[in-house]
Amino acid sequence: MKMEQENMKNFVKEPLMLYLSIALVLALIAGAFIYFRGDTFGDDYIVKVDETEVSANLYRHALLIAKEKVLLEYPNSDQDALWSFQETDDSPVFAREIEEFELNKLIKTAVINNLFEEYGLELTAAQDELRAQNVAARIEGFGGREAADELFKKYYLTYEDFVGFYEDYDRFELLFLHYFGVDGLYPVSFEEIDEYYEDNHARIKSILIPLVGSQGEALSAEATQEAMDLAVVVQEEASRPDSNFDELIKRYNKDVNLPEDGYVISRDYNTVPEFASAAFTMKEGEVKTILTDHGYYIMKKYSALDPSVYTNIERQQALLTMRGQAFNDQISDAKNKADIVRNEDLIEQIKIEDITTR
Repeated sequence: MKMEQENMKNFVKEPLMLYLSIALVLALIAGAFIYFRGDTFGDDYIVKVDETEVSANLYRHALLIAKEKVLLEYPNSDQDALWSFQETDDSPVFAREIEEFELNKLIKTAVINNLFEEYGLELTAAQDELRAQNVAARIEGFGGREAADELFKKYYLTYEDFVGFYEDYDRFELLFLHYFGVDGLYPVSFEEIDEYYEDNHARIKSILIPLVGSQGEALSAEATQEAMDLAVVVQEEASRPDSNFDELIKRYNKDVNLPEDGYVISRDYNTVPEFASAAFTMKEGEVKTILTDHGYYIMKKYSALDPSVYTNIERQQALLTMRGQAFNDQISDAKNKADIVRNEDLIEQIKIEDITTR
């Protein structure tokens, strides 16, 4: 029992660190984690989440970063046309959607900070030391403190806000571990991970009998009928109790991309719709024939947990996904319960189309 607990600790720790390191990169790029101080700036708050006030300048910063990302993606677009994309009733929907998205990120960050305080969590000395090293390295990369301060000012920030990015990430990390760490509120077992993976993945071996030629041309009526007749024969052979599906694949399959161990697809995997729909409704061991634009697929479902396709890598990825979703659910639930007051007059004044560096 003790050995199993140690294995679980080691197993959980690796994907957690990966998840958190990815989150830090995304946070610093997207400005998702903002340090909140009600008195940092002279202007009014843009939104209040319980007792946490979010400065309007932090909202301006988030919009500016979002704007620069959009302009990088569409460098040759006309500005007016860009922000008026999907215009409805004289309202530039694209611009308003970005603003709402960025405001919601700020609200969620405030929720995370409030939960951190609510649970009585505290930043650790190790986090403080690492944070100081990271901040110092970034400041040096900006050309020193004076150059960094100038850059921060252009983007509606202060040095304290920049340090706060890292502090907020550390709070996020501790809150995540508080929920889903080895000794967290919601411990995880291998059985839960495996069940989650199996619910969201399907492993299929299949035999393709094409209804199009090698160049995508339609088959003749005679060839189409032959393909249909062959599909019936293969379905019958594959359904026999003593059938060897791998041998049938060698004899009949025309899908050159089929992996030796079959396709393992997730629910959001981009594949032939009919194939995906059948894969998640079939039972293990079941054989089924479907018709698609490509032709007939004779499908057989296998266990997605077979060691040939399900390794510790897949298990850790499943843990990442399920805990990431669960964490988002926790934050969304706390957000729904929070007292959120939006400063609509100020929100109306700050538009992404008009925001520029200072």
